[in-house]
Amino acid sequence: MAGLRENLVLHYGMRKNNNRKSAGYGNFYSEVVQREGLSQRGFIDHVAKHVIGVPRPLVAAVIGQISQCIPELLSQGVSVKIDKLGVFYPTLHSRGADDPLKYNPATDVLGVRMRFRPDSTMDDNLTAYEFKRKASPELAGVFTEVTTRSEEGGEEVKALQLLSYSDWLKTVGV
Repeated sequence: MAGLRENLVLHYGMRKNNNRKSAGYGNFYSEVVQREGLSQRGFIDHVAKHVIGVPRPLVAAVIGQISQCIPELLSQGVSVKIDKLGVFYPTLHSRGADDPLKYNPATDVLGVRMRFRPDSTMDDNLTAYEFKRKASPELAGVFTEVTTRSEEGGEEVKALQLLSYSDWLKTVGV
């Protein structure tokens, strides 16, 4: 199987921080332009197109088992390494206790998390720095808040809209 293609484009938009309590209030920050996600069926179809000679039902069976086996193993404290992808591992989010005898996992464990650490070997480096280099960020526009009125009740509805950079410049008078 081939590695990650070089120079994939990752579109991002700029969003203004409108939180007056934030130290970054008024600044613009980049944010990935999210496209519609894939369902498991869509992911299976995508993988099946890349694996020549393996029937789609077999791809579906393997992916279905992976989605069951990884949580099962993590719940046993076993990390799972998938070469050329990374490592899945469990962590706990908990409150501290001044005495181990007073620690109550029912109330002090706030969450069990499934974490992922990308592969960082030389050939399959998916760490943040290398992924940035391979998935070159490209400006798609600026997120702006738009207000419309719903047809039924006439209530104002706020939503985010991605304007092209040139259209956004026109709205700010540049």
